[in-house]
Amino acid sequence: MIQKQTQIKINLPLKLKAKLKRRAEEYDLTLAGYMKHLLMMDLKSGIPVYHLSKRSIEALKQAKIDEKNGKLHEITDINEFFAKMIK
Repeated sequence: MIQKQTQIKINLPLKLKAKLKRRAEEYDLTLAGYMKHLLMMDLKSGIPVYHLSKRSIEALKQAKIDEKNGKLHEITDINEFFAKMIK
C-alpha cells in the first residue's frame, strides 16, 4: 500500500543541524530518517500537556472578576476596535 506523503521544510541553526546529523550517523540513519524517528517517538508519548504560567493564571482570574462585574465589552466590529486602539 502506498501512503501519500508531504514534505516539510524547517530552518535550523547550523550547529544544531550538525549535531543532529552526527547523532543520525551513530544510528546509521539519514538526517531525515532520524528526524522521522524522533517525531514518531514523540507522538508515541502522547499529547503534551502545557500548564499556564502564574502570570496567565492571574490574568485569567482577573478577567473572570471583570466579567462578573460587567467590565468587559463585546467586540462586534474588529476594524473599529483596532481603529480606536490606534487613536
